[in-house]
Amino acid sequence: MDWDDLRYFLKVAETGGLSPAGRFLCVNASTVGRHIESLEEALGRRLFVRTQHGYGLTEAGERL
Repeated sequence: MDWDDLRYFLKVAETGGLSPAGRFLCVNASTVGRHIESLEEALGRRLFVRTQHGYGLTEAGERL
């Protein structure tokens, strides 16, 4: 697991989306998305529920 991915995870959890997290972290949304995918793959679990209204934490995301 890349510890930097956790920083992205926390910001998406805090802001509810890739774009707002990217603005805060000064990167584009696709970069944030790649970090989230990398973390989910490393953990073997979905961390977010993706909806038209943004990103919400799954049970695994809450535990993390």
